[in-house]
Amino acid sequence: SVVLQVWNQASVEFEVVVPEKLHGNVINDGWFGNRASWSVGERKVAYVAERPKGRRSNLTPEWGNGWEKQLRGDTDRNGHSDRSDRNDRNDRNEKDENEAKAKGKTWRGVGEFDEDWGEANTGKQAPAVYVLDLTSGTVEVAVEPSPDKSYGQPVWVPDGGAGSAAGQLAYVQWDHSSSIFPRMTSRLGIVYCFNRPCEIMICSPGSGSGPGPKKVETGLRSAFSPRFLPCGDMVFLSQENAVRSGTHSATPELFVARAGSSRSGTFDSVEPFTYVGDGASAPLPSDAFPGMYATVLPDSPAMHGGNGQTLLATVQWRSKTAVVAIDVSRNRVTRVSPEDTEGSRSWSHLGSSSNGFVMIQASAPSIPCEVYVQYVADGQQIEANGWKRIHVPGVTSPTAEVLSEETPWWRLSVNKALCQVETRVATIDAFDADTNPVKSFEATLISAGSGTRRPTLLVPHGGPHTAYSTQFIPSISFLVSCGYNVLTVNYRGSTGFGEASLQSLPGNIGTADVRDCMSALNHFIDVGSVDPDQVAVVGGSHGGFLSAHLIGQYPEVFKAAVMRNPVCNISLMVHLSDIPDWCYIETFGSEEGFARAQTRNTREDMIAMELKSPVQYVDDVTAPVLMMLGACDRRVPMDDGKRYIARLKQSDHAPETRIIVFDKDEHGLVRPQTDYEQWITCVWWLRRHGCGVYDV
Repeated sequence: SVVLQVWNQASVEFEVVVPEKLHGNVINDGWFGNRASWSVGERKVAYVAERPKGRRSNLTPEWGNGWEKQLRGDTDRNGHSDRSDRNDRNDRNEKDENEAKAKGKTWRGVGEFDEDWGEANTGKQAPAVYVLDLTSGTVEVAVEPSPDKSYGQPVWVPDGGAGSAAGQLAYVQWDHSSSIFPRMTSRLGIVYCFNRPCEIMICSPGSGSGPGPKKVETGLRSAFSPRFLPCGDMVFLSQENAVRSGTHSATPELFVARAGSSRSGTFDSVEPFTYVGDGASAPLPSDAFPGMYATVLPDSPAMHGGNGQTLLATVQWRSKTAVVAIDVSRNRVTRVSPEDTEGSRSWSHLGSSSNGFVMIQASAPSIPCEVYVQYVADGQQIEANGWKRIHVPGVTSPTAEVLSEETPWWRLSVNKALCQVETRVATIDAFDADTNPVKSFEATLISAGSGTRRPTLLVPHGGPHTAYSTQFIPSISFLVSCGYNVLTVNYRGSTGFGEASLQSLPGNIGTADVRDCMSALNHFIDVGSVDPDQVAVVGGSHGGFLSAHLIGQYPEVFKAAVMRNPVCNISLMVHLSDIPDWCYIETFGSEEGFARAQTRNTREDMIAMELKSPVQYVDDVTAPVLMMLGACDRRVPMDDGKRYIARLKQSDHAPETRIIVFDKDEHGLVRPQTDYEQWITCVWWLRRHGCGVYDV
């Protein structure tokens, strides 16, 4: 069973026990479920939970239960009975029965395998939307689940909004089969996979309370993160570019569904929000708004006051994150967080109050968190330079913290390390600028002070369609505190740089992204920030793919490598991963990838995938390799990395290798114990092999 509680400040106001026959664990993964949605008046709460497991006790037999008849027979084959034999058998029966019960010799058959959503969802039932009624104290399913669909992201329709009756609920629906990859017969993974088609629905929770669920007609194959503005219009995000191209992430688009006057749950129109650079096929200027690079919209994005059609959001803007105000009535985007052109701060939206206060936070490699506030009167605009920093106990930047003799030693040590961190963002020219429409990309060097060349760790991000932003990342700050430069590279294909840049990478992995990493490294060597004799590479997932490529294609450059759940052989991964579609799109590009993608892989597919993989360069590797793998990884199952190490050991000049397997971890290696151990081990490995001073 699941216990739901409603708290008010420091006390529990309401509690209900939900039996497992109604639903399983509550889902709060940031995608299907993201906290709870309160209705107008706060008497109902919509949330997401696993639907109940099938009643296997009614579907499968109970095995091992024939012992009773076998042991309790008291006649011979001819039907004759012998009292002494019967007494002996009764004694044996009682003993065997007690032993059988003690050993649990009966068991229920497990039944048919249930597919799930892959990585991070192993063994979980499909999500569904539920409603807790605080007045009646009951929980009910918002819409009766279909066995081939999942539901999530619920949000209440405001009274009178969206042309809908009060008490209606908007939510998102996903099909379990992929319409864009029809020849892939298994359910594909969904974590970080925004190319999975989805649609927005509206329903009236409760049996008999209204018509059945109705789809919001958007004309799109991707519609999610619905939010309502004070005027009743609905805004939502779409990853239509990802669905169209097959890439797991692309440039999101913002749409506005204009509320109608009828009360049928329909909208008068659905309009795309357009802006400079939207859908651009050419590279964008460095100061242009690159696109709506946000995973979901804030819970309450609308600014209070004004025309009711301005919302705030956090977006990836090249190598930083920024807070933007979006006026959907004028198609205007304004950066409202400080630009910080000379600094390295990234900004994110925390929330807005009904009385006009807006809060944002700043973060940088040297700043875990700073909180800022601005009061915006009705009819006024947010000023990028109008933010006031507020002191939050325990949340301060190291340079502003007041230290005393009573300050704990560990805080003094952390403060000193953070104060020394410097960050530089550089625009780098691409190697193949003559043949590629995207001429440049960005890289960030994070170091513990300037003036001397230091050992450097090249750290490419995963994805490949994600990005590093200049925010505080504990693992990177730890590596910097150990005396390393950390060079993060937002190679072509990263998010935050426009659609043209992102779509230039599929079909070119292993070449364009590798060249960009080397260009970034050479740039900082040329300016005197990097010791070229002490360079190592550290990467996970696609960053591990690039790490393996780099030490194979440029063996003379790297002294050591640390790879975390890396993609080493795509032709092996395609058979094992929950995202075989990734293997096709990134290997062949969108058009050919769609044409080839299927469960029954061809010989030509396998050859092409291996030629894109770092395993083809394994015989050239001389750098010692530390491989860290998650035993529960379904995205890049650990056999991929293990087979790479086995091949590496067969080379004539095999370097030292080591594999560490974290038994309970998935692809991200994010369990607290694992996060601690892997980075300590990483530094030990690097220093063991001459990259940095050995003192571990």
